[in-house]
Amino acid sequence: MSASLVPPVVEAPARVQYTRDHASEHIAAEVTGGPAALLWLRDRLTGVPAAPGCTTTDVPTMPTTPGELPFLASVFGETVASFFGKPIGNPLT
Repeated sequence: MSASLVPPVVEAPARVQYTRDHASEHIAAEVTGGPAALLWLRDRLTGVPAAPGCTTTDVPTMPTTPGELPFLASVFGETVASFFGKPIGNPLT
């Protein structure tokens, strides 16, 4: 989202979490911001409500988002382990 779109969206009755990454350009931000977006989506899908209102956060770079680095490590760890025969996901009970 462009910074110029923030005021109109904030004025609308919406829940918006806008994070400005100062170190990344558009393509790099797609990669470094992916885990934070997946964490946000995971929370919504597991019933954690989005914070009310609108927030704007400035970060030096998206990997400094709390929980992003451990999440990224677990995803890459699981992916690499699957190359060596580890089942993907949780085992069925």
